[in-house]
Amino acid sequence: MKLIGLTGGIACGKSTVSRVLRAEYGVHVVDADAISHRVLAPGTLASRRVRAAFGAAVIGEGGAIDRKRLGALVFEDRALRRKLERIQMPHIALALLSTLLGHFLVGRDVVLLDAALLFETGLHRLCSVVVAVYVDLPVQMARLLARDGAGEADARARIAAQPMSAGVKAQRAHLSLPNNADERALEALLAQLAPTLLHCTWLHRLASGPALLLAAAASRLGWTAATHGIPLSAWVTPLSVAYAAISLLVVAALLAVFPSDGKVAKGAAYYLLFLAALCVFIPWTWVAVAATLALLGVMASVARPTVLRAGEREIAEAGAAKHVLYAGSFNPLHNGHMEILRQIAEVHASPAKVYACVSFNPSKKYSVGVAERRSLLEAACAADALLADRVESVIVPQYPWRFALRHDVHYMYRGVRSWAKDGWTERALAILNIAGPLLLEGSLPPPTRYVEAKERFCHISSTLVRKLVAENKPISGLVPDAVAAKIAHLYGSVSLASTTMH
Repeated sequence: MKLIGLTGGIACGKSTVSRVLRAEYGVHVVDADAISHRVLAPGTLASRRVRAAFGAAVIGEGGAIDRKRLGALVFEDRALRRKLERIQMPHIALALLSTLLGHFLVGRDVVLLDAALLFETGLHRLCSVVVAVYVDLPVQMARLLARDGAGEADARARIAAQPMSAGVKAQRAHLSLPNNADERALEALLAQLAPTLLHCTWLHRLASGPALLLAAAASRLGWTAATHGIPLSAWVTPLSVAYAAISLLVVAALLAVFPSDGKVAKGAAYYLLFLAALCVFIPWTWVAVAATLALLGVMASVARPTVLRAGEREIAEAGAAKHVLYAGSFNPLHNGHMEILRQIAEVHASPAKVYACVSFNPSKKYSVGVAERRSLLEAACAADALLADRVESVIVPQYPWRFALRHDVHYMYRGVRSWAKDGWTERALAILNIAGPLLLEGSLPPPTRYVEAKERFCHISSTLVRKLVAENKPISGLVPDAVAAKIAHLYGSVSLASTTMH
């Protein structure tokens, strides 16, 4: 598990970074401030100890600890502040570590630890990467005055009372994020940094709960066999052979569906091995295996593709006012993408929004950043009469369905060049688009619809465009004229004259 530490001074924008990474990039966030609130909730041991130590002066409505009164009481008294820390810090640390342990045991790839006192408490030692958000002092003062309505003297006192300044934290961190501009600029900066920041190596995945469980299961099997003189052949039963056969078939099928990317197959193999290791300790795990296979069968039957063809457009017109989504890596954008966007825009008339989602996988490395790919898409759509006012380009990490659930999207569209070639891949992705929201969000996603590429665009692919650019060959007719020069500049050196479309 890769643990990213996030810290920063007061009014520096740390919470904004945390919110963006959670909402837009699907990062699991452990909020130390939220945990401290939970620790002091009514009825907890920590709240009873604070009540006994500080009396009725810190008790608010309903018998709960009034954090503002408590903060004001200890703000100028160092002895009282240390007394409070001695009471609540052990409880906060225990709750924090138990939460992190829970993420570790379920095998999370990336977890963000949002803690203002990350360095002061030593929690940075647990993190693979530490990110510090900082602003200049005048900006920090202005934001603090606007946010809390405090006086200038009070704001200066609160900044001075911080155990460590924002500048020092930025110097000690692995990565520092300047946040002197507005929130949109911060989001753009995060879009550039996210692919690298959220990249999870095989070492991070190896050091996880499931991996340790596999090691523990292997150790238990080996120890039992050695101490009791049990031959390895005794472990081979009809049930274990059947499980191994099913596992191999599932992994082989996924490898066939995803021949260019074995990550899905590796993930499935990892999950199946995890269940096998768990069976060593809990025999009833076989029920989970059967349930998983049954669930996959149900989702496969539900995820039947709905293809948008010319003859079916009258049916689709009923959803004209519904927002839709078309996602892709657009690496780079080509005329096939633009034609699919035109077909979608023609079916779903204004005021429906057409979200063109530039997706990226944080664990992959791209030759051109996601922000540049989005700029290519925006420029191409702006030059198209039909798409200029209809398409809104956004950056979406990994899971377009997460964006769809949070932005009132009614249909998710995908383009298909050839069902004979891409049919199995699209069906598998349709299953994942159902499984992801059900397992991670507990809700059903919008249905997926498919747009068949017109015959004259079926030969175009991003791989072909990149190959031609790398070989210094013309890409005339493959990419929109409005972005041909930009693609040539970003993806390689190609003659601008040869990229002119006729």
